[in-house]
Amino acid sequence: MYSPKIFNGNDLDTAKELTEKLSTIPNVYFKIVYERTPFVLDYMNYLRDYHESLIWQHRIWLMTEGTTREKLIENSHAVFDACEKYKFNFSSRNHIIFGFV
Repeated sequence: MYSPKIFNGNDLDTAKELTEKLSTIPNVYFKIVYERTPFVLDYMNYLRDYHESLIWQHRIWLMTEGTTREKLIENSHAVFDACEKYKFNFSSRNHIIFGFV
């Protein structure tokens, strides 16, 4: 759903609108590449507040940013903390860890 490749800091309203439309579809999951930017933090706050009313946090996943196993490990601590804070799921990105890309 969110990736720096898709949205930038000017697209928060677009991301919210798309989230509200897609969240009505049962099989849609939201995967966010976690980075500590104002846009991502604002979007995650929105998701936390929005999902609390609908109880759908099992559909939100945070992914560690990185293209190598080492980068994923290095960046994972902040993502674990964010998952705990926001009550989102952690995506380990096994395809990168095990070299499938």
